[in-house]
Amino acid sequence: MSQVQEYLDTFLRAVGKTPGLWSAFDVRCIAVQVEGRWHNLITRCRLDGRTVEDVSRLIHLPTTDVLTCRQMVLPIGELERFLGLVCGGKAEVAGDEIAFMDLESAVPTPYARGSVWVATRNTWQPDFERFPTAHRIALYGGGQDLFKRARTDRNDLDALVSTLERPWDGLDSLTQHALRTTTRIEYTAQGTVEVVAPLEARIEPCELRAGTLRYAVVAESRAVADQCRVGLFGVQPKGGVVSGSLRLSPKSWKAAGDGKGYRSAGSYDTDDALRLSFLLRVGPFLVDRQIASDSEHVGENPRVTAYAQFDGGLKLLTEVLQDPSRAKNEDEFHSVVARLFTLAGFSVDSFVADTRLSGRGIPDLLAYAPQIGTVLVVECTTGPLGSARDKLSLLVTRARRVAKALAIKSGDKALPVIVTSQADLPPHELDAARRSRVIVLTQRHLEDLFHLGQDQAPLQTVLSWCQAQIPAKGQSGPPQVS
Repeated sequence: MSQVQEYLDTFLRAVGKTPGLWSAFDVRCIAVQVEGRWHNLITRCRLDGRTVEDVSRLIHLPTTDVLTCRQMVLPIGELERFLGLVCGGKAEVAGDEIAFMDLESAVPTPYARGSVWVATRNTWQPDFERFPTAHRIALYGGGQDLFKRARTDRNDLDALVSTLERPWDGLDSLTQHALRTTTRIEYTAQGTVEVVAPLEARIEPCELRAGTLRYAVVAESRAVADQCRVGLFGVQPKGGVVSGSLRLSPKSWKAAGDGKGYRSAGSYDTDDALRLSFLLRVGPFLVDRQIASDSEHVGENPRVTAYAQFDGGLKLLTEVLQDPSRAKNEDEFHSVVARLFTLAGFSVDSFVADTRLSGRGIPDLLAYAPQIGTVLVVECTTGPLGSARDKLSLLVTRARRVAKALAIKSGDKALPVIVTSQADLPPHELDAARRSRVIVLTQRHLEDLFHLGQDQAPLQTVLSWCQAQIPAKGQSGPPQVS
């Protein structure tokens, strides 16, 4: 069995575990013509809870001698057959046969590289989805330059679709507004297929006050609502544990105020929990998670107590921790990270606003623990670790520079730390961080750092916890194989 077939089987098994959620799937494709045959540039297939008739159709999609954009909607029962055709190298989309072939080899072959994610949150860009979690599969067509084979280029196609009788504003407008994807057609024109099965439920911001949790869950349809289940895990003042399930009765679901979907709201006596994890699943899949802290007991740490005077119940801080996309911009995410290290007991010096400082680049912040002879050199990112700027290498270089200066003056150590807003990371990024001995803190780790600060853990304990976050060999995030 090929790897691509394994990816497909994994995706289809996940889809099959929540029957009734989807009624149709919507296929949208951009293709170029090579030697009289249409070849895929980007195809995005999205599963939809609406019937085939109710799924929106696009109008004015461009069709020329060189480039075409197509849409078709099929019943969900056709999904496995259609994806099997795509994996086989050719499939019909709205009356046109589209080739999904890698043309690099002497004998063209179907796409042989890909990735699969099951019930993932924030691993990909969220596209234009209202809900944070989805099953996803992607296939890639190698590094062939389809534009060159089609005897055109990116600039010519941008101009072409911009000058039609019914124009589009370049290829980016097609990918964003016709295909509804953040994936961009690059100048190398690698063929890409994306299949998304959204799990359309989420938690609205929760509030825990005087031992009572107030919550609300939103679902796109009654089919999704019927498969929503909630789990609760909390910690009491003396270390006791609260654990259980909360039933969302069918009668609790009401039409949402904005007219989109359904909402179930209520309250729950948590038996005086100080913190509570609110865990939402659809069928067997965890789709959302929030942590609420009791606004009347924010912890014994005076730094936390003082900060809470300006952020009641730590609402804004926990909101960004649970979903970093709620930060207004990257600087706000940096500010949250700096605050977490401050609450945990470090003396923090942030460089985010210091654009005039020099010296072969500067980190986002330094977190000092002079009493234990350590400085953390911290870089924050809302994207992948292996960016075009090679953030890992730059971070290691800056940490070594600080370590060299400290060795002469005080003998303190400098440790590199990279903080990402992503919840999961692919294996190759973790492996690169392991080889460089870089501490990696993901969105999940930030919640732990927050709780260490709330509980006023000794600084040595916090530092030891940080050092334990250097990735271990073989550690991985969600499956992502190329």
